[in-house]
This record gives sequence, C-alpha cells and structure tokens, in this order.
Amino acid sequence: MEEEAKERIRLQREQMEEELKRNMAIYNEKVRQMEIEFGLQKGKAKPSKAKPSKDQKRKVAAIHPSQ
Repeated sequence: MEEEAKERIRLQREQMEEELKRNMAIYNEKVRQMEIEFGLQKGKAKPSKAKPSKDQKRKVAAIHPSQ
C-alpha cells in the first residue's frame, strides 16, 4: 500500500514537472515576442512604428498603473 502511494505521488510529481516545463516554454516565448514588439530585444520581427491602440494603452496601464 505504501509503495503504491509513493508511486502515485512520483507520477503526479512528474506530470506536474512536465506541465511546468510546457507552461514556462509558453511564457518565455510570449515574453520574447513582447521584447521584440517593444524593441527591447533584436529578433526576426522589427518593432512596429505604429502608435499603440487604445486597447494596448489600457493593457499597459493595467500592468503598470503608474504610467
């Protein structure tokens, strides 16, 4: 019984670790795209010269209320 519980916990931990790795990869890609979009990092895409939309300004204001 104790071995079964340990095995279930081990499998659950492995699943959680894999899910964390996938989520971190998604997060890192989104951060990279934002860095490129806002000109903080060089990449394939060039930063847009267009002015930010009202929706984009609201999103930035929600993240950074002091701006």
